[in-house]
Amino acid sequence: MVGFVALNIWFSTVPVSDNPKDVPSDAVVLFVGGRGERLIQALELVRSGEQGSTLVIPNGFAGQWPDANMICAGDWDFDVVCPVPDPDSTRGEAQVLSSIAQDRGWSHMTMVTSDYHAPRASVLLNACYDGIVSVAEADSGLGLWGRFTRWRHEFLGNIDARIINRGC
Repeated sequence: MVGFVALNIWFSTVPVSDNPKDVPSDAVVLFVGGRGERLIQALELVRSGEQGSTLVIPNGFAGQWPDANMICAGDWDFDVVCPVPDPDSTRGEAQVLSSIAQDRGWSHMTMVTSDYHAPRASVLLNACYDGIVSVAEADSGLGLWGRFTRWRHEFLGNIDARIINRGC
């Protein structure tokens, strides 16, 4: 029981900065599972001009995501990149975000994801990317029951990311 509790505490920690305004970043990158709150937060950050002039939205052209489709196809005062990760998973997103950062010479990204997803996503992005990763947690608004329902998926994903498949 003590080990189980310790794992949960360890998994709930975000191993990088949780303040995206510590240092200006080259880009705002989005992990797309929670599309509503994450996209809103990412747009706010890139529009502020303090966190880079590029917004990266993996799977932004997915048919079931009209808000992202509009952003990916639009003409904005910031650069928008909408890659398709392969595999279509958090790890696949970390891999494609790292590849884009390397191609563009970025040294710092601000990662946007939902509060419950930030620990695992940051572990995976840091495994793939050698630069600085700041974390901007979008409020999922899930409440206690919603967080509990997400817990199993995140717990197993954290075991995979932190213990079983630690690399990119």
